[in-house]
Amino acid sequence: MTHTGTATTTVVYADVEGGAARMTEESTDLLRSVFSRYGGEILETADDAVLVVFAASSDAVAASVALQRRLALDGSPLQLALGIDAGDVSWDHGTCFGQPTVVARRLAVGAPPGRVQVSSVVRLMAGSR
Repeated sequence: MTHTGTATTTVVYADVEGGAARMTEESTDLLRSVFSRYGGEILETADDAVLVVFAASSDAVAASVALQRRLALDGSPLQLALGIDAGDVSWDHGTCFGQPTVVARRLAVGAPPGRVQVSSVVRLMAGSR
């Protein structure tokens, strides 16, 4: 997917509990698999965080819930807190910048592991889907 200029985007920020000690190549592959199934694209991975973008808020919420369920059912040691926000972002060299990335990060960092926290904007955009 090619991103340029400014676009309305839904951003998921995954905060990894325990940081790099918990994030492995296998767990990155799992995240990529689940998020891509719902149309998400991982833009950045760091030692203790992952940034993912979606075209639709409802897909971001569905993917985040599916991921948390999968981690719980598998008994995975990986524990994530997820934050989701949506709005206009600016694209530059394959990554996005703007208020939704900041809000998504704040929501994730403030959440206990295993939770998905969404902004009021995402609640409105995702609706009953």
